[in-house]
Amino acid sequence: NVALAKRELIEALPPAGVAVLNADDPLVARFREIHPGRTVTFGLDEGADVRPEVVEHNPDGVRFRLGDSLWFESPMAGVHGLLNLLAGIAVAGVLGVEPRSLQGAVRALGAGAGRGRRFLHQGITIFDDCYNSNPEAVRRMLDLLQAEPARRRIAVLGEMLELGRWSESLHREVGRHVAACGIQLLIGIRGAASHMVDEAVKAGLSGSAAFFFEDSAEAGNFLRGQAGPGDAILFKGSRATRVEKALESFMK
Repeated sequence: NVALAKRELIEALPPAGVAVLNADDPLVARFREIHPGRTVTFGLDEGADVRPEVVEHNPDGVRFRLGDSLWFESPMAGVHGLLNLLAGIAVAGVLGVEPRSLQGAVRALGAGAGRGRRFLHQGITIFDDCYNSNPEAVRRMLDLLQAEPARRRIAVLGEMLELGRWSESLHREVGRHVAACGIQLLIGIRGAASHMVDEAVKAGLSGSAAFFFEDSAEAGNFLRGQAGPGDAILFKGSRATRVEKALESFMK
């Protein structure tokens, strides 16, 4: 349903309008078929119009090259952060802005609160991605957490809403990904997140490292007694789950 709603935006474009589409998303990439005008694509797919030739992820963010020699650096982390940057460069190009003139802006652009912001708190690396959640976004952030050098990697994951009849199966799928990423401590918050915790244990996570809370603040209070310097923690959940309350309680 979300994809169909996004499709309506492309359908509303006049023939002279320009559609800027994510080439890495098969659903979105097909939107070009319904727009008679110009389409510009971005992504890591080889057919994308705006595509990096080289990508280097590091603890400080990402470094990538467009063309033969145009390098960009940004504190935006992960593949999803990189795709957001490529989308911006693609839109700027449609408006006549040369990519070279964007290097400073890309370098200065950081994730906002709740949008994947990475920061240190008492020697602990925090990924604050509390604003919203869906299965694909959670998997990408778990991959980012897995790649983070850390003593232990901890995931605090709230319930993902608006998944309809697929809610349980999708939460279980994320639970399996938690285990596959080698996360050492999982805290699920509210409702269907219990299925995620249950499935993570079935997939190999120790039962003594998997916890579930209905209340976000209670989860954060519990985490204060578990995490320590050198750890890396991801906080993520759907908006109504209020995972930011867990982060606030943890940082008190």
